[in-house]
Amino acid sequence: LICDSNNVRERRDTMSVINDVKDFQKERIDNLKRAEAPSSVRTTTRPFQQQQQQKKQHDTQKNNQDLGQLIQIGFSLLVAFVALRILTQSLLLIYTICIPALAYYAVYSCPKVNSFDAKKEIKRVLRGENLPKDHPDKPSQDWFSQTFAKVKATVTTEIATSLGYEVTYQNF
Repeated sequence: LICDSNNVRERRDTMSVINDVKDFQKERIDNLKRAEAPSSVRTTTRPFQQQQQQKKQHDTQKNNQDLGQLIQIGFSLLVAFVALRILTQSLLLIYTICIPALAYYAVYSCPKVNSFDAKKEIKRVLRGENLPKDHPDKPSQDWFSQTFAKVKATVTTEIATSLGYEVTYQNF
């Protein structure tokens, strides 16, 4: 049994008692060495000063971590800005080359205005040639339905154009 400073008895094993005695002896030897050292070499720091120093070191470490994070964020933003800049420059180059090329292709691949026959195109639309096969307005594939659709388209086109309607073209 061992009594501590408050006269509380507690049971300890012999190894922990031996370790406590060894630690006590080391601390005593260190204190004696410090006492023998000249006053200029001695470092006398009080517990409050030690706490202040530890607090300053902790604050410094925290500030360094925050600064490191800010540097990482700044570097990431810089890389993103450079990548966006490269992307916009390359798209601008593509647009300056592709848009004029597409316009050139569109202008020269369109049919000439005088090659367009309005009556012929109206008849083709009214006959239902461009409708899908399953569309309900598309005439059947038999001879009678096809002939009736042609006659109906011709009559409708002639009536529409005989009343004075005309086709005009606008160049863009």
